[in-house]
Amino acid sequence: MASIKISALTDGAPAQGTDIVPVQRGAGNRKLTLQDIADLQLGPTGPTGAASAVTGPTGPAGGPTGALGPTGPTGPADGPTGVSGAIGPTGVSGVAGPTGPTGVSGAASTVTGPTGPTGVSGAASTVTGPTGPTGVSGPTGVSGVAGPTGPTGVSGAAGPTGVSGVAGPTGVSGAASTVTGPTGVSGTVGPTGPTGVSGAASTITGPDGPTGVSGASVTGPTGPTGVSGAASTVTGPTGPTGVSGASITGPTGVSGAASSVTGPTGPTGPAATPSYGGVYVYDGAVAQSISNGTTPIQMTCWSVTGGSDGRASGVTPQAASSNIKITRAGKYQVIYNVSFLNNSSGSLWEFYIFSAGTQDQNTGAQCKTGTAGEINHVGGFGFIDVAIDDTVDLRCYHDVGSPKTITVGHANLNVVYVGP
Repeated sequence: MASIKISALTDGAPAQGTDIVPVQRGAGNRKLTLQDIADLQLGPTGPTGAASAVTGPTGPAGGPTGALGPTGPTGPADGPTGVSGAIGPTGVSGVAGPTGPTGVSGAASTVTGPTGPTGVSGAASTVTGPTGPTGVSGPTGVSGVAGPTGPTGVSGAAGPTGVSGVAGPTGVSGAASTVTGPTGVSGTVGPTGPTGVSGAASTITGPDGPTGVSGASVTGPTGPTGVSGAASTVTGPTGPTGVSGASITGPTGVSGAASSVTGPTGPTGPAATPSYGGVYVYDGAVAQSISNGTTPIQMTCWSVTGGSDGRASGVTPQAASSNIKITRAGKYQVIYNVSFLNNSSGSLWEFYIFSAGTQDQNTGAQCKTGTAGEINHVGGFGFIDVAIDDTVDLRCYHDVGSPKTITVGHANLNVVYVGP
C-alpha cells in the first residue's frame, strides 16, 4: 500500500475508529485501524502471587519540582540551629500493572518521539524476526501537570538543643532593595536553648528594643502580718482640722401607713389608792335651832338619830363630830344634798362647805322656803385644797330676825380625792 500520512488532529478532537495506522512499508504492507486496536481483548487476570520478601524498588518521585519562591529575609545570625526532622518512612511500592501489548511500529517519523518505557522482556523467541526500520523520533511532549504533593511525614521527636555557636562577624549590608519581597511564612518557634555564658560588658549602648507585651496582672497571696513595732513614746503632731462638711437636712420622709396591728398592751401600772368617803342622814327627825345673821352654823344632823358614817377609803368619816377627817393631802371634790323642814315661811337659807374651819365660797347654795312645814331641798358642790388632819363640814344660816328650827330628813356630805 502506498504511504499514508496521518493528519494532525484539532486540539480536543478525539481519534476516530476509521483513522488508519500503517504497520509496515514495502512488500507485505498491512494496515491497522484504531477500531482494530480497541477490539483487542486482554486475557483474564492471573492469580495474585505470593507476597515478596524483597522490598521493591522505590517508585518514581512526584511531579517536577516547582519554581523556587523568592528568598525570605535573612534571619538573625546568632539564632539557634533548628533540629532536623526525622526522615519519613519510605512509601509502599505500587503494584506492577499488567504488561500491555506490543505496539505496532509506526512509520518513520521525521521527529524524534519520546522514548517509551521499557517493556517487560518477553520469552526468548526461537525465530529471528525481521529487523524493522528505525522510526523517526517524535517531538518532545509537553511536560505533564505536577502531581499532588505527598503528605508531610510525621515530625520526629525534638533532639537536644546544641550549644550555640560563636556569632560570626556581621556581613556588609547589601544595597537597599527597591522591591519589597513577600513575607516568608513564619517558622515554628524552636525550644529555648540554654543560656549562654555572659559576654564581657559592652562599652556601647545598644538600641532600645521594642516594648514587650505587658504580662498578666496576678495578685499574689497576702504575706503574713509583720510583728507590731514597740509603742512610740513620742506623740506625733496633731493633724489639721478637716473642713466641716455642709449641713444638709434631708426631706422629711413620707408618713407610713397606719398600722392595722394593735401593739402589745403595756404593763399594768400600780393601782391607785382611792380616797373618798362621807356622812349621811336617813329619815332624820331631830330639829336643830339656827340663829339668824351672816355667820354660818355647823349642822349637827349627822350625829343624832338617822345620822351615820358612809362608805370610805383614805378618809375618816366622823358623824359623831359632824365632819370628815382628811388623811391624805390634796385636792378634793365635795358634794352635798339636804332635804329639810322649817317652821317659818318666806325665809332665805344659805349653805357652805367649811374646810379646816374656813368657808369655801365656791361651794355655796341657796333655798327660800315657802309655807311653814313644807319640805325644801338644796344641793351644791365644789373643789377644795386640804391638808392631812383637816376636817370638812357643812354649815348654814338664814335671814329671819329670830332663830329658826331646821329638821333634816335626808342629807349626805361626800369628799372625793382628785389629785395632789
